[in-house]
Amino acid sequence: MVIVEELIVRTIRLLEVLLERRVQLKLKNRSSAGKILGELLKKEIDLAITLCESNGVKKEIIVLGVPRGGVITARAVATKLSAKFLPINSIRLLAQYNKELTIGAVVEGGEVYINQEIVEALNVSQEYLETEKRSKTKELNLAKYRFSIPGSFRRNITDNIVVLIDDGAATGATLIAATRYVRKFDPAHILVGIPVAPRAAINSIKVEAENVVSVLTPEDRSFSSVEQYYVDFRTVSDKEVENAMNEGS
Repeated sequence: MVIVEELIVRTIRLLEVLLERRVQLKLKNRSSAGKILGELLKKEIDLAITLCESNGVKKEIIVLGVPRGGVITARAVATKLSAKFLPINSIRLLAQYNKELTIGAVVEGGEVYINQEIVEALNVSQEYLETEKRSKTKELNLAKYRFSIPGSFRRNITDNIVVLIDDGAATGATLIAATRYVRKFDPAHILVGIPVAPRAAINSIKVEAENVVSVLTPEDRSFSSVEQYYVDFRTVSDKEVENAMNEGS
């Protein structure tokens, strides 16, 4: 088993070398990316367990997936790690004239993160920002993927090792907002896992979490979207999310 894991890690490192040489690499799909990511996370989780269980108290591993696509990836990670899996609802705030560009994110529970650098560069008005926040908060409150039992999120997170997963990150806004929200519930340790994200996004997320693990970390100049690093990055349906959430339950 150890040999298999070492081979996978060596393969990933080879992929990184090829990526630096501007060879365009692609992940098969979200689930496949999650399996690879799960292997890469094992070492970090072992270190976290050693650090957090020094007092002899057993910690649970909680994998959190961001709907929609992140839930598919997170389910594969949770299966690989034999860990508990839960969703964490988050939604992107988008630029006024470029709906592909993320300027921030809001998480269930009201946590909001604004990328001030992008907001200032685009000269986004405060009026638009407030309108976007209200609109996306309302949309988030209507979302299907919620914790129906009050306090269940806190009970799962507090004093445990949390692994936050998305299917990719362009600016890191969604995962930054999610990490800040999770931090409020006093986890013992937070790891973030992403199949692909540019170096700038990784560095931004590292400020919020104990560590960030990625499968592919392209240089900013070669990154245009998460989708370019997947063979299959089709839109995930509500039914697919619900199926992933119900697997193994």
